[in-house]
Amino acid sequence: MSRVEGKAAGSSKVKLILLVIAVVGLLITAGGGYFATRSWQARSWPTVEGQITKSEVKRERAIGDTDEEVQYNAVVKYSFTVDGRSYSGDRVAFGLGTSNRSSDARRIIDRYPAGQAVEIHYSPIDPSDAVLETNVGGFAIITLVVGPIILLAGVIGFIAEFRGKVSAILAQASDKEIGGDDGTTFGFEADEM
Repeated sequence: MSRVEGKAAGSSKVKLILLVIAVVGLLITAGGGYFATRSWQARSWPTVEGQITKSEVKRERAIGDTDEEVQYNAVVKYSFTVDGRSYSGDRVAFGLGTSNRSSDARRIIDRYPAGQAVEIHYSPIDPSDAVLETNVGGFAIITLVVGPIILLAGVIGFIAEFRGKVSAILAQASDKEIGGDDGTTFGFEADEM
């Protein structure tokens, strides 16, 4: 394999990695956009009074981390009735994630103690699709910030790599590294370049 072929193969791998990074950024952004859109839609949903049936902080070991690292999740369950039919739900807000601080989960639990009457937003199409808060959750906000950064990094890196490769090919052509036996390069005489 020549030096030029080796660089081209390496460049192809770099481009693939940068494209994967861009796609991951796009997916993260789309996820945040989904949660933001659902929150916005829920603002126009009908509401009904319901009751908090369970409210607790759940401590879980963080996936893939050491035993010392934990995540805290606010578990809030509620029940409500729409058109004589009973429903239950557990979504506080769209895009609300876990936290490594128990105080974050405790703040949510304190707003929704068991037995409290609450206003519940429910989808008119499917009342089992319900939520307590129509603001965008913290996880969704993070994805809407981080996702586009990752996407842009991948796209800009890909463009830079593509432009660098084109520049390298053109530089090699002008140095007569690529061309015919007669000294021509891409159909031009070497002295014309």
